[in-house]
Amino acid sequence: MTTWSPSTEESFLAAASRVVPYKEQWWVDCGCERLTSFDDWKEALKYAESGASCEVCQAQEALKEALSKCISPESDVSRSYAAGRLRWEAQQQVIQESINAGHDFSYMMLPPTRESVLLMSPSSFNRKMESWAKAVKDRDGWCCSKCGESEKSQICAHHIVGRAQDLYLALDLNNGITLCVSCHEKEHH
Repeated sequence: MTTWSPSTEESFLAAASRVVPYKEQWWVDCGCERLTSFDDWKEALKYAESGASCEVCQAQEALKEALSKCISPESDVSRSYAAGRLRWEAQQQVIQESINAGHDFSYMMLPPTRESVLLMSPSSFNRKMESWAKAVKDRDGWCCSKCGESEKSQICAHHIVGRAQDLYLALDLNNGITLCVSCHEKEHH
């Protein structure tokens, strides 16, 4: 038998506050949505004082413990997350440098670097050029910037600084202008 002290009274009151009578049963709230029933108040109080929890709470605790092991600094998950975070930060730096330099690669998920453009396969570069041309035309409302022509079949995207001069700038929206076929021919002649 335990002797009375302020701490034992406090723990008794905390346990007793978790025991609730309902329909000739004593119910113990273990902290979740689930209740455990007892026929006898003393059994219910003993269960509440023991700090025992229902199956749901036990499963939640087991899950928390398993997750804490997975997310420890030494786990593969943590290392993968850290590596992914570093890649993301590097990508954010490339984006910021691109913006600071006045380039607009907003039509791409990630702006290219000069090195990555040089290493692109011809088919990959051509796909990016198609995306660039569509983005330039969308930006300019599919309308010639010189004469106002708006017939879609007559509209094309023109590089201000030619692709042969700078492949990197060839993918920059700020290096593009929408022209009709007629104005585009005049630009090249």
